[in-house]
Amino acid sequence: MKMTSFLYAVITRARTLLIYIAVSIMIVNVTVGVFYRYILNDSISWTEELARYLMVWFALLGMGLALRDNNHVGVSFFLERMPGTAARIVKIAGGFLVLLFLVILFKYSLNHLQVVRIQTSPSIGIPMYLPYSAITIGSFLMILECLRHLYLQLTRQE
Repeated sequence: MKMTSFLYAVITRARTLLIYIAVSIMIVNVTVGVFYRYILNDSISWTEELARYLMVWFALLGMGLALRDNNHVGVSFFLERMPGTAARIVKIAGGFLVLLFLVILFKYSLNHLQVVRIQTSPSIGIPMYLPYSAITIGSFLMILECLRHLYLQLTRQE
């Protein structure tokens, strides 16, 4: 269990670092784009596209962290009024539904990567599998978080 805890901590730290890097680059990128457009009356063609791709990465990596901390929007009105065992069963069933959705998303995102692997982005010219791989990596990390939550719920540690 120590190895999995260590690996989980490394993945979480790496994901958090990637989020910080993506947001930092996005802030600098948008600032430069605004400066060029409104101060220098010129525009850089790729700033908007880069900001969009960084936002996708930021959002999909951040969703896993939100799942880890139970920060996603949910309706808890009925769940809070259920007896303990019923609430636990509903949480576990909901966890399995989320897991099913994420596995389907992961599978189809892998298929989609095969389609876009030969395409390039219009402004930056990067391969389109780079922005689209955010869906694959993000859904995989969310699957790990979902499995962790289900394990903790099934073993009554959560």
